[in-house]
Amino acid sequence: MSDAEYNILYVPGSSEIKSSRATNASSTTKAEWLRPSHGFRIRVLSIEVVHAGATSNGIEVYFGDGTNISTNSGKEILEERSAAIGSLFRSWPDGAGPVGDPGEPITYRGTASVAENVTLIIHYREEPRR
Repeated sequence: MSDAEYNILYVPGSSEIKSSRATNASSTTKAEWLRPSHGFRIRVLSIEVVHAGATSNGIEVYFGDGTNISTNSGKEILEERSAAIGSLFRSWPDGAGPVGDPGEPITYRGTASVAENVTLIIHYREEPRR
């Protein structure tokens, strides 16, 4: 990618790449994961979901504070309905991934209450308002 192409994607004033880890411990209740700094929005670069057990437990990751992914239509980051042990990884070019509104959190929710954990890892930038 040339410098000119990169500058189209990268938003000046954005933070360095940050990361966060969360664990969904057998709950179908939504949980706020990340909230951007005041006046900034989150741009997702990658997300990984790792199942620790053999029981199915899908996961929903989305922008906003709705009860579930359906409540926040158009704000989806990842909806994964995998069964059993495994992992899922998604990535986007820098500046081209899903982006929330200024101040909007990233929320996650399990789709079933099971004994095994689901671990989530995200890489993101905080971007200024445009």
